Amino acid sequence: MKRLFPLLATAGLACLAPLVGVSSAAAAPRQDECVRPRREVAKAKQDTFVASNVSLVGRQGEMVAGLQNNIRHLAFVEFEIPASIPPDARLCEVQLEIYCNEYLSGAGSNKVTKLRFSNANRRWDEDTLEWDGIVPNRIAPQWDVDLGQCAAPNGEFKYINAKAGVVDNEDLLKSVQGWLDGEIENRGLIIGPTRDDGLADHRFKFNTKDGQPPPPVGRGPRIIIYYEGGATPTYTPSIVPTPSNTPTPTETPVPSDTPTPTDTLEPSATPTPSTTPTDTPPSTDTPTATATPSVRLAYLPIGLRSAVLGEVSGDSPATPMAVHSRPQRFWRWLSTR
Repeated sequence: MKRLFPLLATAGLACLAPLVGVSSAAAAPRQDECVRPRREVAKAKQDTFVASNVSLVGRQGEMVAGLQNNIRHLAFVEFEIPASIPPDARLCEVQLEIYCNEYLSGAGSNKVTKLRFSNANRRWDEDTLEWDGIVPNRIAPQWDVDLGQCAAPNGEFKYINAKAGVVDNEDLLKSVQGWLDGEIENRGLIIGPTRDDGLADHRFKFNTKDGQPPPPVGRGPRIIIYYEGGATPTYTPSIVPTPSNTPTPTETPVPSDTPTPTDTLEPSATPTPSTTPTDTPPSTDTPTATATPSVRLAYLPIGLRSAVLGEVSGDSPATPMAVHSRPQRFWRWLSTR
């Protein structure tokens, strides 16, 4: 009995474990669900319709899709994807909205209310599109939608919804996602009957963008897009330098002729230095010996007799005169002063 309680307790925990796991899994959001999606509106860029074997351009302000006496009516509409949606965004939900003005059908209770939505295989222009011209073919992605009859007398919006992870209308989601990613060229949609013949008459008349105010007020075709992710890259603006005026290039001066170098004069022979004359002391003129005056006569006072004073001959010394007395010596003294 004591062993029974632990076994029961273990078994009870084992039973509760799956329940707890299921509860936690249900609380967590699925990977294909968007938590806080952003919303954008893609309005119609151009829209018109053509009918087989009818040479006219559909400019009546409405799009007609269906069959009448096996004559096909094809409606064309191209949407302008907002540039604010980044190309790597993940779509959560797409809703195509077209306003049905009128539904027409043949007699009887078998009313065909299903139409086929397809992608166009080439580009087209609403002002030149004609059945007799080259009408784009319907290609995948494509899907069928049962629209039901339109409300009388004023009509109503028809909504085609597509969500991520849901099979219904998944090709609508693939188309828009392909337009964003560039995997599918956005050439617009073609709306027409599911078959070209063998069906009862049925025609839908949808409103166009012509004469309508922009969404959400107007009744023109549009696509509501819910998406998440795909953050728009942020660009850091760089400082653009203010361009300065480009100076006009001045004329490059023409180089003048380089003067021809003159011949270098050969150095003349260095003159041989002459013998430096030896300074001789200036010669002093040797005074010429003046002749000693010859003997002159001296006159003595009266009472004195004359006598020879002296006699000079060349370099010979003068012969002294004889002095005989004191008066004679005195006289001689006077004569020499």
